[in-house]
Amino acid sequence: MDDSYRSAQFKRGIVRENDPKTGRSRVEIVDEDGTQSYWLAWNTAAAGGSKIFNQPDMGSQVNVLLDRHGEDGVILGARYSKADQPPTTNGKLLKALLEGGLDFEYDKASGSLTLKLPAGLNIEAGSVKIKGPVEIEGTALKHNGKNVGSDHGHVSAPPGPSGPPVGT
Repeated sequence: MDDSYRSAQFKRGIVRENDPKTGRSRVEIVDEDGTQSYWLAWNTAAAGGSKIFNQPDMGSQVNVLLDRHGEDGVILGARYSKADQPPTTNGKLLKALLEGGLDFEYDKASGSLTLKLPAGLNIEAGSVKIKGPVEIEGTALKHNGKNVGSDHGHVSAPPGPSGPPVGT
């Protein structure tokens, strides 16, 4: 490793271009009269076997660390400002508001998780286990494509052995 990182520079910038294939962005460096950076890698919470993909939004304000020549570096992350306010002021919440309408909120004090999804939820799993009381609100509940919600009809069975319906 050359010594160009021994005098790395902290800079602030605005994301102007993204390359999701390489996980890099070009940033307008605010501290240097809008100079455009070279392609900079995104800092990430996981890499290797576990991966998290979270491309910086176009126009988001970010903190960057550049080598002393401004030719290589990394986007450390986005930052809050007057233009980009935090999604909550409650320090006990882990909260994410994502483009498209997802609202994820975990209350560290109570242990409660709230998800608001404007378009629905799809779960693919080998099995699903719910332990504890379950309350379902809504207008439809289906099992194998058949309505089993509160508005489905019931048929009274005649006295006799149980089993599939006979005749009709």
